[in-house]
Amino acid sequence: MKSYQKKTLGILLSAALSLSLAACGNSAPGDSSSADTSAPASESAAGAAPESASEPASGSSAADSGSASTVEDSSILIAYFTAAENSGVDAVASASYSTIDGGELIDYAAIEQDENARPELTTHIENLEQYDTVFIGYPNWWADLPMAVYSFFDEYDFSGKTIIPFNVHNGSRFSRTIQTIEELEPDAAVIEDGFTVNERDVPDAAEDVAAWLEELGYGLQTGLVTNQILDGAEGEIHYSYYLPDGYSESREYPLMMAMPGYDMMWFGEDSAGSNVGWRGFLCWTELDEDMIVVSAQLTDWGEKSARQALELTEYFVENFSVDSSRVYAAGYSAGGETMSQAVSMRPDLYAAYLHGASQWDGDFVSVPEEGTAVYIFMAENDEYYGSERARDAYEGLYEAYESLGWTPEEIDGVLQVEIPDNAYFNQRGITGNYHGGGNVLFEDSSILSWIVSHHK
Repeated sequence: MKSYQKKTLGILLSAALSLSLAACGNSAPGDSSSADTSAPASESAAGAAPESASEPASGSSAADSGSASTVEDSSILIAYFTAAENSGVDAVASASYSTIDGGELIDYAAIEQDENARPELTTHIENLEQYDTVFIGYPNWWADLPMAVYSFFDEYDFSGKTIIPFNVHNGSRFSRTIQTIEELEPDAAVIEDGFTVNERDVPDAAEDVAAWLEELGYGLQTGLVTNQILDGAEGEIHYSYYLPDGYSESREYPLMMAMPGYDMMWFGEDSAGSNVGWRGFLCWTELDEDMIVVSAQLTDWGEKSARQALELTEYFVENFSVDSSRVYAAGYSAGGETMSQAVSMRPDLYAAYLHGASQWDGDFVSVPEEGTAVYIFMAENDEYYGSERARDAYEGLYEAYESLGWTPEEIDGVLQVEIPDNAYFNQRGITGNYHGGGNVLFEDSSILSWIVSHHK
């Protein structure tokens, strides 16, 4: 089962509402005795998706700060009924309606209710005990639950769980379906303040869904959110992130992806969150401009980690309110080896990249093709890499830009290298370990400003 964040909860509920729309229909608005139905697509389903209120389903620790109200740690199941094909969410499906044309569905639903039918569910939820909260979505059919939803409640015991209804209607709202759920599951806590929306308004319901979730305490947490897990294509991706206070879907934010060095990578639970105090992460949260900032704890610094860095970047671009023209990256030491590869693989994704105290492991040619800006910083006497690798990276990128016809002035606007000597560090209280001391670059506001000044 996949893990999702709170942002995804709203997306999935909005998608479930859209799917339930296919089972909702053309009854007289406001008439609670009429059928809320319309044409099905190819099947009806009570679909189920796992969700986590404040942590992934894998059980990692909850976020530990933020201004939005949050719900105690709980695993969430999203179940929905629809007469459309399900959206790829884990499904609990009934084939009862799969061969029925839309015009016949209204009559068929009435017959099912008269017969008190229980359509058979063809797939089932495993390990229901792992879920504390169930969001259940459905259309209003003849002022009642679809009979497949009765089958769903008959099959499972929701005692001790919280049930949160949401539905689509054509004027009848919930009718008395919430009371019916309370009668079917007397030992569950059924939230009576469910979300209901007219089928005409479903396409524009996302903001209303988000506001409803906020009222319930499932709002998106702002501030520092730690120890998160993304179930990635090549395994779990451990990360923490920062959302600015007042984060709103009504505006877009620049995004910074910051990858730390070896000592803050993922080595198991004991290393969880070791990157959240790193200045390479926190400095971006302190800028005058609000930003979304993400820092991952990957397991190596090769191609796999580069692909995971890209996957995590794309996850935030797709699921948060990100200005896609202002996606940035920063990599330090091992994190620089990772991010130089990621930026080379997808230079179209990043507007600028800060390469700190590291060697360049990506190619050079792809970066100028997309005009990605790069700032390279390395101590002259870096004990681990040596400054020659910074010069090699600069020269390789410079030649790649030059080969595309960029002038020296144009290149200077998108490519910088800084290789300070010992005196630079000594003035800042650093008299040894110049490799680690290179983190001082994150205290230089001129460097940070240079990075975030670039746009795609």
